[in-house]
Amino acid sequence: MNQYPDSESFSLLPDLHSAACERTLSRVLVPGNLMDSLLERYCCRLQERFSGYCSTCPVPGGESGLLVTPEIRRQAEMYLPMGEIRSAFRYLLRRSTCYEPYLSGFSLLSALSWPDVIAGLPRPQDSSNPARLLRRLAEDEDLRRVFVASALVPKRYGGEFGRYPKQSGFLREWLRSRRQDDHAAVTLLDAACGSGEQCYELVELLLEAEWEAGRCRVTGETIELLELVAGAHGWFPHDKARERRFRRRVEPILARSDGRMLSFVSRDIRYRDNSGSRYDVVVCNGLFGGPLLNDTARIRETVLSLTERVAAGGIFLAADHFHDGWRKTVPVGMIKSELESAGFASVDVGEGVAAVRL
Repeated sequence: MNQYPDSESFSLLPDLHSAACERTLSRVLVPGNLMDSLLERYCCRLQERFSGYCSTCPVPGGESGLLVTPEIRRQAEMYLPMGEIRSAFRYLLRRSTCYEPYLSGFSLLSALSWPDVIAGLPRPQDSSNPARLLRRLAEDEDLRRVFVASALVPKRYGGEFGRYPKQSGFLREWLRSRRQDDHAAVTLLDAACGSGEQCYELVELLLEAEWEAGRCRVTGETIELLELVAGAHGWFPHDKARERRFRRRVEPILARSDGRMLSFVSRDIRYRDNSGSRYDVVVCNGLFGGPLLNDTARIRETVLSLTERVAAGGIFLAADHFHDGWRKTVPVGMIKSELESAGFASVDVGEGVAAVRL
């Protein structure tokens, strides 16, 4: 049984050195060969299924850009059911981590068929045989790291800087006026921070507004520990181009700031915080209305938990460009109504939702 870290106390400071990253990874990933009796049974069963599939259907390769038709999906599901594949890879991911991973965003679990999965596998993980891939991942730690990162820190979670320029422009001026009004300190929370790009942008805004390092603090929160690793250490083994872009962008920000201006903390922001911590700025971008949070009751619950963490005179902001074109964008009307009920006054920042606590 995995010995899970206490997620409530799991926190990281930014450090781009490889030794620091490895120390953190040793806390969250299980090393070595993970094959056990259950994985062996999964491999044997999937091999039987795959052999039957190969005997009746042309097997799609792992080529990029594979067009998966309804007929390909139907045939694959008949001989190679996704239910069994999901169970096997879900177990592998849980064996791979020293904590309970957040699997809701893992694309394999929602894939329509095995051909859909192999069409999107990162190189060099492509394998048309799920049994072979499962065994390789269980036995090869380096290959498994790439797979686990691609599953828990996927590309579709945004992953770039500068996604909310109007919001950033408003915050820059708000922070500057706050400093000029002789406020002693300012604290900012990036709720559902993902891999941390916006956390660094918030630090940059503080520097541009001429806040002193000792008088300001940025906290990034996310439920998935590997997202914290990515944000704190610039760790993207499944996407080296993204890793290079991330590090080039972050290095000058860290050079100009006190490294302790920013911290990353594991927390499920959907639930109320009883610690009493309050922030002058609470930002929650790329979440509301997307595939991970679109249920009306859960949205209201999350808005309530976040507004309670905004200090008097503080501001709450939310926008979403990650999921445009998915099914819906930010439910602006609902969020504004919840904010007004909580004692907030709406502010126009040019994108998304923003409101000040009266």
